[in-house]
Amino acid sequence: MTPRLADSDRTALVATLVAGAMIAQQVGGKAARDAFFLSQFDISALPTMMVVSALVSIGVVRGVMGRRPASLVPWGFAVSGLLLLVEWALAASQPRWAAAALYLHIAVFGSVLISGFWSLVTDRFDPHTARRRMGQIATGATVGAVTGGLLVERIGAALSVTAVFPVLALLHLVCAALVLRLRPPASQQQARPEETAVGLRDGMRVFARLPYLRNLAYLVFAGAVSAALIDYVFKAEVSAYLADGASMMRFFALFYTAIGIVTLVVQSAASRRSLERFGLAGTAASLPAIVVAGSLGMILIPGLAAALVARAGEVVFRSSLFRSGYELFYTPVSRRDKRATKTAIDVLWERLGDVFGGVAVKGLLLLGPVVARSAILALAVVAGGAALWLCRRLHTGYAEALEASLLNRQERAAAGDSGADSSLLQPSQLHSVLFSVEGGIGAASDAVATAISGPADPPGADDPVSRALLDLRSGDTKRVLGALAEEPLNPLLVPQVIQLLGRDEVARAAVRALTPLGDRVAGQLGDALMDPESDFVVRRRVPGVLAHGSERSAGPLISGLDDRRFEVRYRCGRALARLQSRNVEMPLPAESVSTLVLAEIQHNRRILEGRQHLAHPDGSGSEEDVQFEKLLRKRAHRRLAHIFALLALSLPREPLRIAFRGLEADDQHLRGTALEYLDSVLPAEVRGPLWPFLTNEPDEKLPPRPRDEIVEDLMSSSLSMEIKPVEDDDLID
Repeated sequence: MTPRLADSDRTALVATLVAGAMIAQQVGGKAARDAFFLSQFDISALPTMMVVSALVSIGVVRGVMGRRPASLVPWGFAVSGLLLLVEWALAASQPRWAAAALYLHIAVFGSVLISGFWSLVTDRFDPHTARRRMGQIATGATVGAVTGGLLVERIGAALSVTAVFPVLALLHLVCAALVLRLRPPASQQQARPEETAVGLRDGMRVFARLPYLRNLAYLVFAGAVSAALIDYVFKAEVSAYLADGASMMRFFALFYTAIGIVTLVVQSAASRRSLERFGLAGTAASLPAIVVAGSLGMILIPGLAAALVARAGEVVFRSSLFRSGYELFYTPVSRRDKRATKTAIDVLWERLGDVFGGVAVKGLLLLGPVVARSAILALAVVAGGAALWLCRRLHTGYAEALEASLLNRQERAAAGDSGADSSLLQPSQLHSVLFSVEGGIGAASDAVATAISGPADPPGADDPVSRALLDLRSGDTKRVLGALAEEPLNPLLVPQVIQLLGRDEVARAAVRALTPLGDRVAGQLGDALMDPESDFVVRRRVPGVLAHGSERSAGPLISGLDDRRFEVRYRCGRALARLQSRNVEMPLPAESVSTLVLAEIQHNRRILEGRQHLAHPDGSGSEEDVQFEKLLRKRAHRRLAHIFALLALSLPREPLRIAFRGLEADDQHLRGTALEYLDSVLPAEVRGPLWPFLTNEPDEKLPPRPRDEIVEDLMSSSLSMEIKPVEDDDLID
């Protein structure tokens, strides 16, 4: 690696530092807020303060919603730092007013700035890179949580609660300076159509259009309700044991410090593994699962110990696994839709959950403290269960959002958007993209038509079929073309016409003659396809004819997917894609598709690995080496194209096609979106063996392989290599 950090590494490092300082301030602020407020007010005032702060937050969200995070977040950190200094001065003369102001401050600024920060981070990374970097950034946030808790505890023990205020202010001012480095480069800050101003109405329209984002909002709401209910029970237990502010300050500081340490362990040990094994939805579901378990535990075991464990579990999983999964849900969402909704989801819907939770607590307290406690916790169980159900729905919604993102990039390319990867997705090229076999199948060129001068009548030919057969077998191109031009083709002539597929000068006309017969000749075509003794050129051209059939034609093509020759398998896959595009039902279950894909990976592993371990991947070396490596890349690309054609028999065809093209795009965001989509839809048994060839990241333990060694491997599997004496792709594409 060069001494200078790559842009993604530099961005991730800055984001990690900001996350650490931001969460250190948040943890310290929460400890100071809780201790200062409960030392000035009775616990019964807490639900009211929760509702008031939530309503104020909603008003602030309406004011900032739709603003670009790159401009909003730095100013927000700076203003927050200055206000903390004002509250520090106010605490000396008006402690109750300062306590209420601090509570509102932490509630409003904390959630808005955290939401804006994560939005800024996900804008800087493509979906695949974001998944890999999220663990690093979240770990930085967790280290910040530990640091913030220890810092506040020591200051509170040595000085007072209010002495923490200037330290909290300094942390946010540091964030304001660092976060400026997360803004996109000047070359990328030019406004695009999707980055124009958006407001509340725009957000409502996006919610109405995208159920995926509505489910995210409902998940945040349910999580906020359960957190508010558990938090009240926890703080009620704490206030019953501790009375003075200094004691509560040290307790909350130690609590959040311990939480930070546990969160760090969980984040480091389980975050990435959970994302890889359980996906985004499964990782996010860890939070509602722990909420349900903790609430039931508090019902069964009253007291501070159970409340402490339940609240700790909720905070740990929210800050580690849930956060890692939740933020990635936004990566396939367009910038405009994200700006119109993310702050509303992260803050407005969370505050609505706080309002609901606070009002519910106030109402249930009327039943008496004993009954109210059980009722509050029962409601937390219900909210957690609803969140679990929503996580299951988001699993499907995420894959659909990735599909929409890929399709949207294709539409932008078709419209000439300079932000799309036009080099790979121009409309003029789309007809020849993977899986497409539209175009020349069965079409006779004008040159062929003008070459027909009419058949000659050989002596002894008494009937049209005999004359046509003699013409087809004559070897004279004009006579053959004349016989093939007769419509319709007599079925008795089919065996001879199939053999003519092997002659380059008449192959087009032969395909044109066979195509109208459709499924009636599927059996004979299938026999020619599967006969290893048949002319190879004939066998590789038969799928182009079968592509115009229906269900009966699919059978021989599926059988051809097991052929020893790669070219036969490849063309059968393309023909099946053609049938599929015409809504022909494929008698091939998903399990069989996976088996075929795994077999194809095994057949072509040497070629695919050869591309990864080229001796001259940068194009250096002798001219002979460069030409060979170009050929190897072309063949490896063809193998992957066939594998994707097989996958399209059981997965959505259009997004898969675009994802395949995106793998070799220069547009890093498109490539990352493609990888993330494939990661979410590929069957588990296929993903592992195929993934190294999709990322094209060679095993660093293996040295680059010299050309002679790769050639030897390729020659040993020559039956799988295409032998292409005739350039006839246009006959079947």
